Amino acid sequence: MPEVKILSRTDFLDFSRGPPGVPSVMILFQLADLRQGVVKLLKSLEKTPAEDQLIRVEIDRMGKPAGEYRFI
Repeated sequence: MPEVKILSRTDFLDFSRGPPGVPSVMILFQLADLRQGVVKLLKSLEKTPAEDQLIRVEIDRMGKPAGEYRFI
């Protein structure tokens, strides 16, 4: 996995599943090339291997940074 720096963790109640809300966490992270991403997960999954997996999936979804060229 590339180098990832966690910038912030924000607790919130996720009302997208209806009331009374589900305790969740929003994690803002930054890659070494300064791209940033956000992952939302259940509070119970915070700081577990599932968190790392969700961050990896988000990094894959982000793709490569603009302006990256390979000369062969």
